[in-house]
Amino acid sequence: STPLYSSAASDVYKRQLFCLLCFFAFSNLTQAQVTDSEMEFDGVDDYLELADFPALDGAYTFECYMRSDFSTEGTIWNFDDENFTPWFGTYYDSTVTIFDYDDYYYSSQSGLMIPDSTYHVAYVWDGTEGRLYVDGIKVDAQTTQLTTPDGIFSIGFTFYGTDTYAFKGFIDEFRVSDVARYTGDMVTIPSPPWATDANTVAYYHFDECMGQSVTSDGGNLTLTVGSSGDVDDNDPTWSCPNFVNTVDLNFQNQISVFPNPTNRNLNVDLGQMYSEAQLEITDLLGKVVLSKSYLETDKIELDMNFPKGVYYLSVFSEGKNATLKVVKQ
Repeated sequence: STPLYSSAASDVYKRQLFCLLCFFAFSNLTQAQVTDSEMEFDGVDDYLELADFPALDGAYTFECYMRSDFSTEGTIWNFDDENFTPWFGTYYDSTVTIFDYDDYYYSSQSGLMIPDSTYHVAYVWDGTEGRLYVDGIKVDAQTTQLTTPDGIFSIGFTFYGTDTYAFKGFIDEFRVSDVARYTGDMVTIPSPPWATDANTVAYYHFDECMGQSVTSDGGNLTLTVGSSGDVDDNDPTWSCPNFVNTVDLNFQNQISVFPNPTNRNLNVDLGQMYSEAQLEITDLLGKVVLSKSYLETDKIELDMNFPKGVYYLSVFSEGKNATLKVVKQ
């Protein structure tokens, strides 16, 4: 396809010497998942979308983990106002690039990233300077401000004329913040899951492992899997082997929990009467915070007297197992 950018900018690839020396510091997660769950994109037509993302007209940070074979010009994220502004993704020469319609861009050094290896990538705008990081190393900077990110937001794919720039690979732990989280030439990236704080605009773990939506920590910015809300060719693949293999999806589909998110009490409707049922709630680190057993029941009320955050409710009954995500506000 036609290259996404073709401007002659020889200085873009002239990185500081320390970036070259840090080549072997990258790829500590080669061919590995960051967490048990991630989203896989086929490089053809898979994407996640949100129609009305709030404007980020001050400082902000976009970051995630990604793994790609770099066989395509692939969209990691994009805001589409019919002018392709701004766009962040992978390029053929094993780089990540951020691009704006006004024909300026930032890019990591050609060949610095290894195909099929996992990297943390981040773009930070602090109000005066934009910085591109790969595994905590600043690989480019620019003082020209990108178009304000807002409107139609997508992960994995963009709609730009006849070109789609579909991402091929895996994306995990995608976070958007309204603050510049990283400064300096080399920074430390905390191990995920990251704390959801007041500056978290949206944080997607991709751990639902089923369904047509991806919920966000720190807000109500729910992504649609594909466009229709139904299963189709535009859907990326839930890649959650350790999770899905232990779950009876038929059993899980008949269980409902409400309200979710909840401020305190959580109602669990099992869908039918069971002679015995065991419920267990764990936090994101796998710590069990509640475990109870019930006899001859179909409806249960739980007291979620825990700190705010994301939890997993596991239900065990008659040899069947279900796990559901619960948010405590």
